[in-house]
Amino acid sequence: MEWTVVTVLISIVGFVIAISTPLIKNTRAMTELTVSISVLNEQIKKMEERNDEEHKDFQAQLDEHDDQIQDHETRLTVIEKINANT
Repeated sequence: MEWTVVTVLISIVGFVIAISTPLIKNTRAMTELTVSISVLNEQIKKMEERNDEEHKDFQAQLDEHDDQIQDHETRLTVIEKINANT
């Protein structure tokens, strides 16, 4: 009778260990993945902010070039009118 109880207890402990080990590993892996996703989200957010800043800089340069091109167009128009009158 005593050996039966011992055998049952050992079986129960083995079953608990067999079930808990994969669960612990799975929980650890999910925690690591959660942390990795959080880090990736932060990096994407920073990249988007830098991207927005670069787009603003590009737009400012384009506006400056538009002004310069318009100035050159005005000068050419004036020169063409002067040449047409002479």
